[in-house]
Amino acid sequence: MTKLFNKEDILTMLTADKAKIGDNGYFGDNLARLATEVEHGEVHVLAKIYDDDYTLYPFKGDHHADYFALFLPADKVKKSRTYTYRPFANLDELLEFLVPDVDVNAVCDSAGNDDEIIRYKKAELLLGKKIIIREKEGAYTNVLIIDRVDFYGDSDAGEDISINNNPLNFMFENYKILIDGKWVPFGVKK
Repeated sequence: MTKLFNKEDILTMLTADKAKIGDNGYFGDNLARLATEVEHGEVHVLAKIYDDDYTLYPFKGDHHADYFALFLPADKVKKSRTYTYRPFANLDELLEFLVPDVDVNAVCDSAGNDDEIIRYKKAELLLGKKIIIREKEGAYTNVLIIDRVDFYGDSDAGEDISINNNPLNFMFENYKILIDGKWVPFGVKK
């Protein structure tokens, strides 16, 4: 399940004295129910708060509905992020993705170097890097050690680069990569 609230949100939910009559939000008796309400977009107006036991009453239509223990103001809900991905556009994006902590400028000092030499130095940073990939349509998983980075033509454009004889576009279309314990497309968020 997507994480819909953070610690501050939960404190807001559990502290009814922070809620205000007239606030729009979500109601539930437990976090799972609240998550379901958020997922379905069931926003209602907070109509009444009983101070003695902090029960909360939403206003639905023209009458008060059941009471609830939890209220999450609508403006506290994280908007669900749906990312789309695209293939790597160039060698810099690939390098940033696979070796995010490297200082490219320190390694690829452009003083006196032409673009081709800089591309080779960047590609060299990828050599020996281990990546774990899995087919998008299937269960085949592979630990791939980058032992070859090829360039076609004069550019470092993504469609002109291949890793171990696999063009980057092919990798994007056919594989996912394991990054920080999650399978993500072999490309960048756009």
